[in-house]
Amino acid sequence: MIAREFSAGLPAWFSGDGPDADVVISTRVRLARSFSGRRFPHLASLFERKLAFEDVAAAFQQSPHLANFECVNCASL
Repeated sequence: MIAREFSAGLPAWFSGDGPDADVVISTRVRLARSFSGRRFPHLASLFERKLAFEDVAAAFQQSPHLANFECVNCASL
């Protein structure tokens, strides 16, 4: 369901139709190192974490490859 909302502009095999519709794509993003000049989340203040998210969201929005996706702050879920 969600994949279909984001599939515009992606390769045809991603739409879930056709002979490879039974293939599942899964991904996970993990921050393994801190940003330069930023503390890891467990050491950062709420304000510092907010600034880090804003940096990531700004970079995310500037990428033409991610135009069909939305950056979501999991802390607000």
